[in-house]
Formats: sequence, structure tokens, C-alpha cells
Amino acid sequence: MDPFTCPICGGKLNIRIGADKAECDSCGRLREIDAADVARYREIFTGAERAMRQNTTAGYEDAIRQLQAIAFIGEARDRSRECERRIAELRADRLHRQEANRLADRRNTRLGVVLLILTVLLMAAALAGIVYLVVRFVQGTLSKGTVITILAVVLAAIGVSVLGRLFAGRGSDS
Repeated sequence: MDPFTCPICGGKLNIRIGADKAECDSCGRLREIDAADVARYREIFTGAERAMRQNTTAGYEDAIRQLQAIAFIGEARDRSRECERRIAELRADRLHRQEANRLADRRNTRLGVVLLILTVLLMAAALAGIVYLVVRFVQGTLSKGTVITILAVVLAAIGVSVLGRLFAGRGSDS
């Protein structure tokens, strides 16, 4: 006789994790379950719960595999459905993060292109300005005050650059 059917009416026995008796669906009679079987069911169920606590797709898949061994127990079927639901949630969350990363990468690429264009335009303007100043200097049409101002700005830029590198070097040493 099947250990999961009632010996009186042939109805399905409802086995609960940790319980030493099962109740018949049809007639309501209680039937004792072998203590070794109870321990084995509990061990499988506990192992599946441990796998579920990992909160990973692999952990939930492992829990489903373990619970399939005791799929005749309602609690195991419920947990298995819960695992399937959590797997679907984790996969949806992963897809959502991937889409968000893809959109962020696209925005960063656009920003990079804009910054590159601005940099090229600024460099072209600086080069045009330098050429203009050199031509005026060679022609001798630059005033002495303008030459002094240009030299002061160049020296200040060099000083700021050197100081920036010195302080940046100190920050990485600590």
C-alpha cells in the first residue's frame, strides 16, 4: 500500500513537516508516520530553507531541487512556488539593473562626446589666440602692458599646475 494514502478510504494523506501523524483528506483519520521518514522530510526541508537564505537564483534553484524530493508535502510545494517567484523577481531585478546601466552608459557616452567637442573648440580658440598674439608681437603692435599681462597669466597657470601636482601627490601618499 502507498504510504501517502489512507489505509481505510484510500484518500490522500496530508503530511506536515515535523508532524508524526498525517491526516486523510477524505475521512479525516490520522495515521502515524514512521519517525525516520519524519526526520528525513524535516532534514530535506531544512536544507532547502538554508539554500533559500542565500537569496540567490542558484540558492533558490537548489532549494527547488531539494523540495522536489518531498513534493507530496503541501508545505514543500508552497516553498517551491515561493522559490520560483523569488527567482522571477531576482531575474527581473537583474534585467532592470542591466537596463539602467545601459542607459547610464549611453548618457555618459553622450556627455563624453559633448565634452570632447567643447575641448576641441577651446583648444582651437586658444591656438587662434596664441597665433594672433604671436603675429601682433612679431609686428610689434602689442603694448608692453599686454606682454607683461600675458607673461603673468602664463606664469600663474604654470604655478597652479605645479602646485596642483604637488598637492595631488601628497594626497595619494597618505
